[in-house]
Amino acid sequence: MEEVRLYKDQTLFGPTEKPDYFLGIVEGSVKVGNVVYGPGDILGFVEYFLEQPFVGEVKVEEDGVGKKYREEDVENEEIFKEVLRYALENLNSSIASIPTQEVVKDFEDTARVDALLELSSMDEAPLEAFDAIEDMMTLKKLPALPDDEEIAYDFVEKFEKEMDLLQYILYRIAFVKKFPENEHSQKFLLEVIDTYLEELGDRFGAKYAMMLFLLFYPDSPKVKDVLLKLIKVLRQSKNPEWFEYYERLVMLFPEVEVKLDEIT
Repeated sequence: MEEVRLYKDQTLFGPTEKPDYFLGIVEGSVKVGNVVYGPGDILGFVEYFLEQPFVGEVKVEEDGVGKKYREEDVENEEIFKEVLRYALENLNSSIASIPTQEVVKDFEDTARVDALLELSSMDEAPLEAFDAIEDMMTLKKLPALPDDEEIAYDFVEKFEKEMDLLQYILYRIAFVKKFPENEHSQKFLLEVIDTYLEELGDRFGAKYAMMLFLLFYPDSPKVKDVLLKLIKVLRQSKNPEWFEYYERLVMLFPEVEVKLDEIT
């Protein structure tokens, strides 16, 4: 990691240029295209890890300080957790990743699936984001999830929160996406939702997990519980569009009769 000064109007990367580092902003602000990043934000990690160019010029808006990170820095556990947490908080609203689409495309209720994918993408997060996040498991040199379903289940089931909370979440989500029809997958995803809400206090991660649940298990008896939690999270987010989410979710799942007065 290298700490650097940021100077107003300084161009960090030109349009279509691939970054050779990703940047954490400590002070000041940086503009990428039409998006302005400020203190605490991390930019360029998806482009850096996927070796993709930025969508526009990356230019310093206000003087400040930044931290340059490269692949070797991610081996530092604290930096890894910082980057992963930021990525989950800011990018999980898009669950229309390639793996997800491959799993849900065989559902009979394709209209509902399409509508959920559209709804989940309202925040316009990059579609490759979660693939990039999951690739960080490789960067951290974590064991790959076994291909054998039984062995994979035993591996994930024995992985305790106390060992590493973020790995606990990643492995459960990886299992669900790899074996969505396994009898234990719903339980794993519900555990992830509760972990996000109760232990991390992370509504962004919880929203991602809940939208996955609605995509994979629309006929589950737990759908109403998940819908109530999701609408509560949307309501608390102060997103002015939260009521539109509510109305569209109720239309997608009329059989569960979720009402606003049930949300506490």
